[in-house]
Amino acid sequence: RILRRFCKLDPDEGVEELFGFLESSEKYDEAAEVLAEALENPEFKGKKKTRQQLWNDLANLSVQHPKEIVSIDVNAFIRGGIRAAKEESGDLWVSLAEYYTRSGIFERARDVYEEALKSVTTVRDFAIIFDSYSNFEEAMITSKLGSIDPNQPDEEKNMDLEILVCRLERLTERRPYMLSSVILRQNPHNVHEWHKRARLYIKNEDTVGAVNAYTQAVRTVDPWKAANGKSHTLWLAFANFYENHRDLTSTRKVYEKAVVSFDKYRSSEDLAAVWCEYAEFELRHGDYQKTESLLR
Repeated sequence: RILRRFCKLDPDEGVEELFGFLESSEKYDEAAEVLAEALENPEFKGKKKTRQQLWNDLANLSVQHPKEIVSIDVNAFIRGGIRAAKEESGDLWVSLAEYYTRSGIFERARDVYEEALKSVTTVRDFAIIFDSYSNFEEAMITSKLGSIDPNQPDEEKNMDLEILVCRLERLTERRPYMLSSVILRQNPHNVHEWHKRARLYIKNEDTVGAVNAYTQAVRTVDPWKAANGKSHTLWLAFANFYENHRDLTSTRKVYEKAVVSFDKYRSSEDLAAVWCEYAEFELRHGDYQKTESLLR
């Protein structure tokens, strides 16, 4: 009672004291309710901890005692913390996934991890979430292995195990692509990263993925905001990709589109470079008349 009165007199300090007392008294539901109510108030500021640290405290309490906390919507409150954090939200995403894991709702936990990887904008958050997601899938495999009796073959359990192993392998394969997406969410005008993303698809012989990457790149990058390279090099790489695949018709279409996309060049020199490459392409493939017309 004394602490609750103190909360009314000095909410910023009183809430922290009351939360700590209720948690130590194993009154987890009350503790969560007190802290959640305080964090709903945008003017609330802790005396000893930042709002971000208090969001993490609420999340950790929910993860450790998912069955005891019934008075608040844990999903909604942790997501509120994620929105408030914007950057450095990785720990909260992991807490939300672990909340569902400890509650035995594994598919929901997996959905949270997937959503998180598609939402975060920093490499730090990505690393935190990806490592936790990998550990989750490894734990699922270990648990399934422990349930299989080698002396009593179970076709259904073996199939479930195979699916889990495939999920982990697929997650590992997707890592570089997801990391690339994070970097491009940070700055969609990062020319170097667009080149790197396209090369990932090319390396894995994914023609459709490479074409989509180049197409998105030339549409997205603003030459005046371009970082780590010049935007016209994306057009040249796109055309070169088709030429290397001996698709001369598509190569010409890229060059034809490139030379009339005047808003995609920061300087006349960049546009001239594309014209020159276009002419050299036609020269390499023996169309001298076309080459001459391009150079006029």
